[in-house]
Formats: sequence, C-alpha cells, structure tokens
Amino acid sequence: MLDIVLSYQLKKSKTHAFREYAVWNDLYSGKINADLLIMGSSRAWRHIDPRILEDSLGISSYNLGMDGQHLPMQLWRYETFLKKNKKPKTIIYSLDFFMLTHTDKLFNKDQFLPYLLFDFEAEQHLKNYIGFDYFDYRIPLVRYCGAYKAIFHASRISLFPNANKKGRVKGFYAENKKWNQDFDKVKATMRNYYATIDTSILNQFDNYLLKCRQNNIKVVLVYSPEYFEGQKFVINRPEIIKTFENLAKKYNNPFLNYSSDTLSFQKALFYNTTHLNKRGADLFSTKLASDLKRILN
Repeated sequence: MLDIVLSYQLKKSKTHAFREYAVWNDLYSGKINADLLIMGSSRAWRHIDPRILEDSLGISSYNLGMDGQHLPMQLWRYETFLKKNKKPKTIIYSLDFFMLTHTDKLFNKDQFLPYLLFDFEAEQHLKNYIGFDYFDYRIPLVRYCGAYKAIFHASRISLFPNANKKGRVKGFYAENKKWNQDFDKVKATMRNYYATIDTSILNQFDNYLLKCRQNNIKVVLVYSPEYFEGQKFVINRPEIIKTFENLAKKYNNPFLNYSSDTLSFQKALFYNTTHLNKRGADLFSTKLASDLKRILN
C-alpha cells in the first residue's frame, strides 16, 4: 500500500525527473491520440511547441521528446504510445548528434520509478542499462531505496499540493533562461567531441523509418537550430548530418536542417549550445510551422 501511495503522489510531480511524469501519465492513460507527434530528445521537448503547430496547421499535436535519451529509449516511448493511442498521421523527428550513440547508463532513472512494479515489459527494455535489477520490478519499495529526491517530491506534493509548479504542456516546456557556462565548462575538459555512430542503433532508426512508411505515417526529419560555435565542437558532425541526409533520401522523407539558419547564430536565443531558450523556441516553432505547411498541405 505504501508503494502504491508513494507512486501515486510521485506521478503528480510536474518538475521532478525533468518533468517527464506528465508525458508518461498521458501515454499510459491513452489521453494523447494526436495526429502529429514530435519525437526526439530534450531538443524536441524544449524546441518545438505543439500548440504553435496546432494553431498553424490545424492538426492535433503532442511532444514526446525525452530528456537526455538516445534512440532506443525514444522508440520505446513511441511503442508505449501506440499501445494506448491511435496511430499518428505525421511524425516530426527532432535529430541530434548523440541519438545514434550507444550507452548503458540510464539517465534520469527517477522518471521510471512510479511505473515499474510488476511491469515486466519495461524490464525487458531497461535490462541492458545500469539502473534497476530483478527485485526492483517484483518487490514493493525496493526500487525507492536511495531515491531520496523522488521520495521528498512525493511527500512535498502530498503535504503542499500548491507548491507543485507548472510542468510540460502537451509534452512541451520551454526554458526561460539566458546563456549559461555549460559550453565553457565542457571546453575546459576536452578540446572536441566525437559522436560514435552505433551500427545497431542506426539500423533501428532505419527499420523505424521503414515501418512508418509501410504504415503510411509521414516522417519529417528536423535538425533544429544549434548555436554555431557548438557545431564546430563535434568533429564528426558532417558525417552525422550526412547519415541523416542518406536516410531521408532512402525513404523519401523531408529533411529540414536549421544548422545554418539565422537562428543558429543568435546567442540570445540559446541557454547553451544545443538548447534554445523560450524566446528561441517560440521563434523556431513558428518558423517550423510555416515550413511544414509547404510539406504537409
């Protein structure tokens, strides 16, 4: 009973675990049923406002962007969507330089805590990551051991429900921030970064695009604005962009690359090299909606 109560309260949090609970709640309850989905990592849910797309395109939209996760986790979220919601007509896939890399580290593991008990399907997806083990799925409360922040958030919501701040809306949340020192800190530790493309993950993306075509789902690949100085930091970035171009060509998918767009040269629109702030997200979403009109209509 304590596990049920704790999980129920934690699901209400709009801020903990990078605001992911609202999206998982919508997914599992089957409340989305949008004709247009936005997929990707944090560059998806912080850059593309589905409400702006809805207003411009007249099509129901939702943002499934998943913070800090590479392709396999993004596809798991999509599979979860399909089990409870109708098939979308269009998918906007937000790309980035790390989505095709391999990792066994489970980023932001707290987002899964309220949903894992007796969920053996989730166990199959998470078993290759360092984070949860056999007993976490089978014995109540075990997975909460050491999860002090999650327990604190659940307790605070129970005692002070009005303290629960604004979370994601239709999966979107913009960061109203100014430029920070993230890039300077990274440069102080390494001269550049090489993003390895994992062949098996690339094949997963290839198969995903194939299935979408077979199911008459239109996929638009989008590389949203990225501050130009950060683009130089990833030394094999041209190779990654070329990989996306080849996939787009193979399946006849539109590829909108905003790397050289004027937005990518305006520092005031970013809070770090890879993420737009609220003002930048509003401007980009409006521009994207205009470009999508030509493609989707």
